[in-house]
Amino acid sequence: MSKEVGKPISKEEKKKLLYELFIPSYKRRIVILGIIIILIYFIFWKALQENNFKIFYKITLNLIELSQNIFLVFIAILVTGYALFQAILTKNQILILCKSNLNERSNFTKFNFYFYNLGLFYSSIIVFNFIFLSIFKNED
Repeated sequence: MSKEVGKPISKEEKKKLLYELFIPSYKRRIVILGIIIILIYFIFWKALQENNFKIFYKITLNLIELSQNIFLVFIAILVTGYALFQAILTKNQILILCKSNLNERSNFTKFNFYFYNLGLFYSSIIVFNFIFLSIFKNED
């Protein structure tokens, strides 16, 4: 387990870093779960109120299309933010970010890993939304 800059990261270190940087905290999990429950409740309430499955289908399709647009914007913001982050770094700032203690990774490695994982997360959501859209649109 080497902690020097430029050395490869082991699988255990990647898992630990992924958990530290990417997995939401307990409070964020509760907020996300609450939002999902409220959305599902609204969709089912509207569908049961109308006594029709077509309204449930239309609302679900509209939510998938809306989330697809939102996540495309998020990934554009992420790429732009990362490019600006890289562009404004000076030589001294890069050297400071690359320094690390023996027991931890450098901040530059953490930032790169975080942006990479967030980009993969948004990309996977976009792909899954595209699959769901193609399935739901073919049902018409």
